[in-house]
Amino acid sequence: MKRVGYYLIGVALGTLMVIFFFGDRDIKCSYFPTDRVLSDLQKKEILLAHPAACPASCLENDSAFFYDAIRRSEIDFGYNQRGTDHTCNEYLLNYQDGEFAHRIYIRNCDSTATVRELILDEDYPCECP
Repeated sequence: MKRVGYYLIGVALGTLMVIFFFGDRDIKCSYFPTDRVLSDLQKKEILLAHPAACPASCLENDSAFFYDAIRRSEIDFGYNQRGTDHTCNEYLLNYQDGEFAHRIYIRNCDSTATVRELILDEDYPCECP
């Protein structure tokens, strides 16, 4: 019975030490392909290509929109175009924003992520050609 008591005290002290030393860290593990790609895109500067500028201007806060869209999107790996050593990877992100479904074509390079094309939902109020 003494051994069980010593064991529980050791486990409790060890748990408190781990919480004290490592408790404030934000540790995320991205094992699935979608999680890895979205995690990588979140770390990069987001740029807009010319075709995406008009639809992006229809959004109230376009930079916040893109960071939220990257965080909550689903990737269509059927479209995924893997680059070679000299080109960037391209992805199609499907983003559901309330009742609106948007598609974002994004090029993922070393230090930047460029929104190549932004296709807003048909019902989204925007006057772009």
